[in-house]
Amino acid sequence: MKSSMRILLIVFVIGAAGAQANASSRSPKGPKGPKNSKSPKSSKSPKTPTSRSPSEFFTLAQSDFDLGTVRILTPGTYTFVENVIFSPNENDDFLPTDDQLATTHPLPEFQLGFFAGISVEVSDVVIDLDGHSFGCSDAFMLQQRIFALIELASVQYLPGTGPLVGVVDFRFTERTTIKNGFLGPSPHHGIHGNNNSEIEIKGVEITEYEIAGVQFNGATDVTVKNCLIGNTRTNVPVIGTFTSGRFLRNALRSLDQNLSITFADRPGQTFTVADVLDNVQVQEDIIFNRTILGQDVSGNPLFDDALALYDNPSGFPDGSAQYGIIINSLGAAVAGFGKQASGQSSVDVTIKDVTIQNLNLNVREVVALFDGNTPLRGFTAELFDIERASSNLGDFGDNFYVGNAQSDAQIAVAFFAAEPGALTGRTVISPEVVTWAVTPGLPLANALGSRANDFSLHCNGDHQEHVLKGPIGFRGDFAEDMLFSDVSIKNIVNHGPVGKTICGVYTNFAEGGHPAADNSRGYQGASARGASFIFSDAVVDLEIEGIVSMNGRAYPEETREGCSIQFDLDVQS
Repeated sequence: MKSSMRILLIVFVIGAAGAQANASSRSPKGPKGPKNSKSPKSSKSPKTPTSRSPSEFFTLAQSDFDLGTVRILTPGTYTFVENVIFSPNENDDFLPTDDQLATTHPLPEFQLGFFAGISVEVSDVVIDLDGHSFGCSDAFMLQQRIFALIELASVQYLPGTGPLVGVVDFRFTERTTIKNGFLGPSPHHGIHGNNNSEIEIKGVEITEYEIAGVQFNGATDVTVKNCLIGNTRTNVPVIGTFTSGRFLRNALRSLDQNLSITFADRPGQTFTVADVLDNVQVQEDIIFNRTILGQDVSGNPLFDDALALYDNPSGFPDGSAQYGIIINSLGAAVAGFGKQASGQSSVDVTIKDVTIQNLNLNVREVVALFDGNTPLRGFTAELFDIERASSNLGDFGDNFYVGNAQSDAQIAVAFFAAEPGALTGRTVISPEVVTWAVTPGLPLANALGSRANDFSLHCNGDHQEHVLKGPIGFRGDFAEDMLFSDVSIKNIVNHGPVGKTICGVYTNFAEGGHPAADNSRGYQGASARGASFIFSDAVVDLEIEGIVSMNGRAYPEETREGCSIQFDLDVQS
């Protein structure tokens, strides 16, 4: 039997704990959020409609997407005339060809493949799904893990951020509408944007994604109405290591294939770069052939290794967080709550007649090895997974390298970083660790030598070192002047385990915590939240039910520092 309560509540949180008893009382450093002296509004003034009278009209059909991302470079109305399944260049590993990289889909923007189904690179655009669906094939979702069905810019990351290297030009859209249809499935986002303004999303169902249905960073004047968002993927075949394995191949291909290397756990054997590359490729092919083609590949001698490295038996996404809607300050939302203080908040957000439902996440914590303040990373800024590469991580003096296809590839890229033409991307692996990995019989403590005290283990992050936060129906970080009307959030579930103990007590960075997390709260990867607010102000008409954590805390609603919130809240349990 369900019980329910309706609460009309005005909350001012000024550097205080917020609605939850265990919330931090410590204000984060950086730019402040909305001024706490401002009284919450009972309503927002109606917006003046923006005139959108595009002079040109275009149709979008399956054939328009067969060669990759549709780049919208001309203002106008783009209307779907049929359902579209995004699965480009199937015969070219689902990646842009060399000709495309030189012309239609250039570097550096497309260095990680087709990052979007549609990239909106000009203003004054209407995307009318006209009752049709737009989603990805299973094969594409396996092979291209960083992706948004609709990216509201020329590239998904701001220059100098994320795994991309060399991005300078960043073009974003304003005065754009997305309406009337169905988005999904997607391996990452439904709709994603940075620095946008005057954006309207209406009459759209966004489902079967893995990270966020809708995400805006540093946006102004955003409306989401008459939408259903959620029903996230429950059949994800791989964990995050598969993504980085795909891109590590590019780094290895940039090297002379005849260069040779040894690995500590295989004494007396020498491997060429071609061997290292082949090991990654064969194991990823095992997963593809098993998952997409339905082949019996259990007889392959690398089958067990491939499953140990890539397989996802839960079927749920394994990243740090998952959202229905997230409204964030400018920049990627990968740090802890209130820690992404870029100085540009999102402002003027209306969410009306929206249901967010059925989010499922199985957070996977990855131990990071830090050299000073720097985590050891591979080509796309993925962590060097020290736990998987260790025989005894708890004792550096008795810890020997135990390689796998991914760690071998990361070590090889670092080992040959000075070779002519080498692509190293975001690789940062200390020479002492490289020496440990290539020298038989060498314990990690001996390899670190006099610098041993410079190295430490840190937890509370995922495979990209993104701070663990769990599934959240709605998250507002540095989001001002928001209005929620008739919004429902239900069935938000975190299936993840409890945190690891190898790093320590997490109370601060010195005790194994994450440098970008609120470590005073300990492990956050097992939490689930219906709605979360920090440094934000809003008028909220919200119904919440079914917030579940299998191994941690469940917060129907959480209000933290720097907030001015007026709630009309119905919580059912």
